Amino acid sequence: MTATLSHPDAIVAAPSGGFAFSDRDSGLVYLFEGGQVVTVTGGAGLRPSGVVVDADGTVLVASRSYSSVTLFAIRRSARMAVRIDDVEHRRARIGISYSTTRAADVSLVQSRRGRNLARTRRRGRAGRNTISIRDRTRPGRTYRLTLSARSRDGKRAAQSLRTLTLEGR
Repeated sequence: MTATLSHPDAIVAAPSGGFAFSDRDSGLVYLFEGGQVVTVTGGAGLRPSGVVVDADGTVLVASRSYSSVTLFAIRRSARMAVRIDDVEHRRARIGISYSTTRAADVSLVQSRRGRNLARTRRRGRAGRNTISIRDRTRPGRTYRLTLSARSRDGKRAAQSLRTLTLEGR
């Protein structure tokens, strides 16, 4: 999306690394994040005189025309991230403790030399979770465990342990 501006004004940095700004002539307030421009509010006689973005991403707009400050909570997709916290090897199973930033469908794959040996899938909630897979290892060999996650809105993340060498059982 592009925004055609006539008199950009009140430009402020957002905690996310983007920025918010208003256009004095159109009365529109925009938020630029992650390569996208989103219209927050404006038009209909709004004359923004100041814009602030708080740590949660809420945009506050001071208006000359209404002599007020208005809060606009921007609903945007949170970033998807997954992290392997711990690996356990017990009784013919490999268990993984992991954390995700969002609820997601999670897949764990055990592979060796590019060949998938075992795979399992689970639904995980935001926060700390566990998943296990049937052990297909042999003592002294090196394997790869790949944990990947996909949220319902399609955001993806993955982490791979490239060298997992398990001792004899």
